[in-house]
Amino acid sequence: ELAITYGPFIDIGTGLHHACAIRDDGSVFCDEEDQAHYSRRSLPPPTKFIQISGGWHYTCGITEASDIECWGGGVSVTTGKILNVPEGKFTSVSLGWRDTFALRSNGYATSWKLPDTQPLHRPEPDKPDSSDQLSSTTQLSEAFGGIEFEQPVDIFPLPDGRLAVVDLRGTITAYSDELNAALPKILLDLTDETICCLPDSDSGMFSAALDPQFEEFPFLYIYYRVVSRHAYGENIGEIVGRLARFHVDGGKAVRDSELTILEVPLPKSWHFGGTVRFGSDGMLYLGIGHNSSPYKAQPLDTLIGKIIRIDVRGATPERPYLAPPDNPFVDNPDALPAIWAYGLRSPWRMDFAPDGRLFVGDVGHLTREEVSIVTAGANLGWPMCEGNVCEKAEPDAYGRTAPIFTYGKSDGCAIIGGVTTHLMGGGFIFGDYCSKRVWLLAQDEREVWRTRLLAQMEGLILSFGKDADGTVYVLTRGNPIMRLQIDAVE
Repeated sequence: ELAITYGPFIDIGTGLHHACAIRDDGSVFCDEEDQAHYSRRSLPPPTKFIQISGGWHYTCGITEASDIECWGGGVSVTTGKILNVPEGKFTSVSLGWRDTFALRSNGYATSWKLPDTQPLHRPEPDKPDSSDQLSSTTQLSEAFGGIEFEQPVDIFPLPDGRLAVVDLRGTITAYSDELNAALPKILLDLTDETICCLPDSDSGMFSAALDPQFEEFPFLYIYYRVVSRHAYGENIGEIVGRLARFHVDGGKAVRDSELTILEVPLPKSWHFGGTVRFGSDGMLYLGIGHNSSPYKAQPLDTLIGKIIRIDVRGATPERPYLAPPDNPFVDNPDALPAIWAYGLRSPWRMDFAPDGRLFVGDVGHLTREEVSIVTAGANLGWPMCEGNVCEKAEPDAYGRTAPIFTYGKSDGCAIIGGVTTHLMGGGFIFGDYCSKRVWLLAQDEREVWRTRLLAQMEGLILSFGKDADGTVYVLTRGNPIMRLQIDAVE
């Protein structure tokens, strides 16, 4: 998928987002995906090589003089910046993530760790409240009598007052949030079909939503990773993200009633997006990740890295959905009409505020996590921009919609956000997977977006949800689901 250049070549080495090859004259040619900031910042040295290996954002090679030279990692924008390596003569080299292994000419092996360098970028203007002083107005309490949930990823209210919990492994279970609750009831079990819980993968059942007019349209919509129905036979099954509809009868989704609304090819192991939500307009919105294919987030001929908006009322196998006529790209012959916004990396969670604004937490890559208010036709900028860090000096150079808030990797590793709240004129509650902290993002009297640290959770944060009364729930791995009560904000 990288650009092609002609050989002949004598050896190749592939890294995380780049590939290098030795030509038959000993010179090295390298290429990379657009977002590979690290590997692109240091070009190969003007040395002749006989063997080469690629790693994380680095490349190492054995020269004709049997020395080792390594470059990359964002250490320089100049050609030939060489990383420190052991002295001696070597016959071969092999790179792992950041560890490098080499065989000396005397037959002994050696290894060393390459530096954890960072790319050059502008200062970070935004930073969540990372102080240890939690808000005294926040209270956490265990829901469902303290039952522990292994991988809860979504929660939503049911018409009978119970709450439905989506498990990543492929189940949706109804619970009563009372101390003397009745036994939980399985609403839907797709564990035999859902692709989940593989090593080095975030597959599974991602989210679900009831039709907002449930009495008239008793349907459940889910988004999960599965083998496509259209890829069986002699061909290898295609892995897709499937948006499907189920008829709900007697408090249970009828398994045989599944209607596939759409399928998006998602062959890679990461970044599927995952939120199904209905807007006040009755349209279904779905956030779809770039699936480790950043170059697909900008083109409008694919649903990868997009938020889509579709009309699912009256869906049939022959016409599973319609693209609303007021979608921003319906008149563009080169665009898929279902696309509502583009340029996203992994919109894991999003939520509509009461005033109709769509808040989206987009998981970052190497530098920034971000929260955006997404509107029709918006370009969120990925992969040219990550948060407020862009390849060009001007953040709006790509006609993008800038995020309302970002934070760096010193404050976490992956945004889990979130849900909207009525507090402070309409704020957004989000957390971070690694720091396990929960923040409220809201505007002050000058309409500047600011954060307030609400809670420090016990487990890794997976998701948020709300009940019919607006009570916020925090979902963490291997722990009870917690109610988040905010009595007031100073």
